[in-house]
Amino acid sequence: MTVTTPLRLRDVHAAYDGRVLFTLPEWQVSAGETALILGPSGSGKSTLLAILTGLRRPDEGTVTYGDTDLYALSETARDQFRGQQMGLLFQSFHLVKAFTVRQNLLLALSLSGRPVDHERINQLLSALNLQGKADQRAERLSVGEAQRLAVARAVIGKPAWIFCDEPTSALDDRNAEAMLSLLKSQAVECGAGLVIVTHDRRVRDAFTHDSILELGGGV
Repeated sequence: MTVTTPLRLRDVHAAYDGRVLFTLPEWQVSAGETALILGPSGSGKSTLLAILTGLRRPDEGTVTYGDTDLYALSETARDQFRGQQMGLLFQSFHLVKAFTVRQNLLLALSLSGRPVDHERINQLLSALNLQGKADQRAERLSVGEAQRLAVARAVIGKPAWIFCDEPTSALDDRNAEAMLSLLKSQAVECGAGLVIVTHDRRVRDAFTHDSILELGGGV
């Protein structure tokens, strides 16, 4: 199943330690669109991304993908929905450090319920200049290499939605440009909605975005 209908937030409210992070009466991103979530540290950007991906229940409000109410699903069904429909790229990477680069990508395909696709893996490794690292364990990668592997893992299953938390934070200009180019091309190839949380103006300048949501006054 592929989601082709919009992502919608309605009356979403989130707080932390007694402090209101944000209240969003309504926000929508259509399938295939690019959206940026902007804001300074502490504005709730990463919290909102966790809510969008089913990892943190909002204090109030609904998150829907078409006719699917994300938080009306059981935890197991929500995990399955995430695995089948979303590619996630978070700042902490969540790589399996004892696995090789290739094994991390094979694991991502397995968890999403998709068949092994060595051609797809090789294509992504080449695009991200990781082909020489395929058999190296993730714990031995540089920060930039680990982040590029995390991008490859996020898009390996050709998801309907790609969510990224600060994808260029550890990269120099050349590698940041390569990563953003990959995200663009993969989103187009998958027909995926692309949602990026960032405070990096390089990201804002690189995209013709369909939607911008600014939290806490923006960047």
